[in-house]
Amino acid sequence: MASYYWVHDNGEMKYESHPKEYYQLNLEQLKEILIEGLSGLHNDAEITSVTDNIFLVHYNNATDSSLKRFYICVKGVTPGGRAEKYPYEFRIQQSPLQWNETFELAERESIPGILLGIYYTNNLSSPIFCAWQLKETNETSGTQRSKQIDSKTISHALTSGFSQSQTKNELVCAFRKEFLFFYLQNATWLHEKVLNALIPNATEQIGEQLEREGDLIDLLTRNSNSSPGINRIYYGAPGTGKSYGIQNFIKENGIQDYSDKESHANVFRVTLHPEYSYNDFIGQVMPVIKREDDSSTIEYEFVPQIFTKALARAFEKRVDGEPVFLILEEMSRANVAAVFGDLFQLLDRDSEGISEYKIDNALIAAIVFGETNSNEKIFLPENLYILGTVNTSDQNVFVMDTAFKRRFEFEYISTDSVVENTNDFSFELTQDDESVIELSWLTLFPKINDFIVKKEEAGGLGLSEDKQLGQFFIKFKKNEDYNSEINDYNLQQIRGKLLQYLWNDVEMVSYSTHRIFKNEISSFGKLYTLATNNKNFFSHEFIQSLQREKV
Repeated sequence: MASYYWVHDNGEMKYESHPKEYYQLNLEQLKEILIEGLSGLHNDAEITSVTDNIFLVHYNNATDSSLKRFYICVKGVTPGGRAEKYPYEFRIQQSPLQWNETFELAERESIPGILLGIYYTNNLSSPIFCAWQLKETNETSGTQRSKQIDSKTISHALTSGFSQSQTKNELVCAFRKEFLFFYLQNATWLHEKVLNALIPNATEQIGEQLEREGDLIDLLTRNSNSSPGINRIYYGAPGTGKSYGIQNFIKENGIQDYSDKESHANVFRVTLHPEYSYNDFIGQVMPVIKREDDSSTIEYEFVPQIFTKALARAFEKRVDGEPVFLILEEMSRANVAAVFGDLFQLLDRDSEGISEYKIDNALIAAIVFGETNSNEKIFLPENLYILGTVNTSDQNVFVMDTAFKRRFEFEYISTDSVVENTNDFSFELTQDDESVIELSWLTLFPKINDFIVKKEEAGGLGLSEDKQLGQFFIKFKKNEDYNSEINDYNLQQIRGKLLQYLWNDVEMVSYSTHRIFKNEISSFGKLYTLATNNKNFFSHEFIQSLQREKV
């Protein structure tokens, strides 16, 4: 006889084996438990058998005399049948034709249809109700199918009153009988939205019933994210700290100790490029070699990529309230509309951060919800955040269309210093008169930015902000005890990276009569030679702007 983790009256789980008589419920027992549960809290209920395990329920109460009706398909909860691999798994096992019949009856009369399981053993003084979303299936045979639930979810419901858990394809609910009417009134959204993401709305709907059940308030508030899932793009000049802004957002929304330098199971990152495609984003069918004994065969399987992996992780961690982050670097370097393809529809989110529209994508659904549920529609849950970066100075390969941009929040990262006294480097340039100019990066880059955007008539280049640069445009190595090799490395960053950018992307595109470099510099080669010899290469007017800063 197989052993499972059975739930006892105090919520404790014990690894035990039991005969069927310990847990099995016949049809009359199921009906009696339903009548007792539905007749509580000042309700009058009448239950009529339709067919085996399907009941029509009529009820009303003292505060609302209107008659309410719904169909229930009910079955007793039994062990999952896979004890060695899944000792916590329990289930209802039933013909999907009964689910279809209940669904059709409810649809025909435009009333709710409910799929319930009842967990009740010799060690429990009161049953626990388990609920799955009632859906129409494509099944035409009477072969029995299963709906699973974890005994840990049942235990949590016993001690807290109400519990949710995520299976491969849906949110499952478990609750004590005093929460039966709360479930019946809110069944539509309880299988789609996690309670801890809906604190304001949920508490209003539950009302006085929650006031009497403090444990459920704890359930609602536990592990809630600071904000619902969003799509956001951080944009600005190169080196302004866009990735730093994303890192801070992740810290503020669920992963307090997150660092870009370390991997995290809930953070997925990819850099887009001109050749990046839809299949690179979601995955594609690939040949896979299967070896068995001395033979091998080639089979074709869908190999998921970063979006599908992030979505599957989000659903896996949804009921725990854990956030999952999908980071898309350099979004403007790819045709993002083509990269997202049919997923574009998912980007419209409601106030809880959930996709307003669901789509059919069997390949993704099979990974997220399991092979047997590939017909499920996919959507973005409230715990999945899509965060992107765009460099405004890039010579963009693709323009992001307006319809796509409307589905993202945009947060501008200015060229102001992100972190004070960080990433600084001092160096000297010798002028023609042999005088020495002392420069430091943290004072130099803001003056360069001012000179870039200053109008021509005011003595500047008259260019737009997207030509500016940020504090981390160059990342210098620390050199507190002075090491000549580190110093040479940092100087090379000035000579190579900074001067190359200023020459090609700033000086050469300006039509101003003013220049940031000396007039006699006619080529990048001459500019680079001056810099290598630590000779001044800045124009007189730019040097004057630096000196005015010192004064």
